[in-house]
Amino acid sequence: MLKKLIMFTGLLGGSVLFSGQALAAADFGPCTPEGGTHIFSATINKTVSDTSKNTTGATFVDFDSWNLGGTYAMSCECPDDTSLINDTLFKAVVPLAFVTNIESRSYYQINNNIAIASDVLISGGRGEYVNTPFENVGNLTNNRSQCSQNASSKDAIWTSGGKGHLSLYILHPFVGESIIPSTKIMDLFVTKKPSVYGSIPASSVYISGSITVPQGCELSSGSTLEIP
Repeated sequence: MLKKLIMFTGLLGGSVLFSGQALAAADFGPCTPEGGTHIFSATINKTVSDTSKNTTGATFVDFDSWNLGGTYAMSCECPDDTSLINDTLFKAVVPLAFVTNIESRSYYQINNNIAIASDVLISGGRGEYVNTPFENVGNLTNNRSQCSQNASSKDAIWTSGGKGHLSLYILHPFVGESIIPSTKIMDLFVTKKPSVYGSIPASSVYISGSITVPQGCELSSGSTLEIP
């Protein structure tokens, strides 16, 4: 009797496992990069030319940009039914301390002097730069080319994260050079099902470099300064 009960339990467990596998193959899900997260590293070396704006709260929209080469492969969970298609959705997470929102841009602290806001190009059928952070932004390409059932999914070229803009926010005025160590500004996740993302980012964007503010008070040749 005990042996029969064990056999029955084993069969029941097997059917539950099979049902779970069938369910997984019947729906869309996250996309996973082949070989791990692709890293984009941008170098920023810019000078604030208008020193009159070297004040707390000053913003410089689209102060700099990055346009990096590099592609990666990725496969997505899809149902076995090839008649089912879905959009490819993106989520951008900013792993920095939030500072403020100004005109739809979210600024995050880089160091004691500056904060930045970023946007990133979502290509495909959308072809637009989207302010970070965001979730469930589609690239407007309803297809199955990224599905893991397709051997060709690993041949698809992904560039998401490779292009974007930076806007600058002055936290504390400074003169001279403000160093930016290698800092992650974005993790980009991809899915075929809204709000269902994996734990591995498709790509991550890092910036490093410096922002320079020259001395603002200069006298032109022949000028005099009167001190009472």
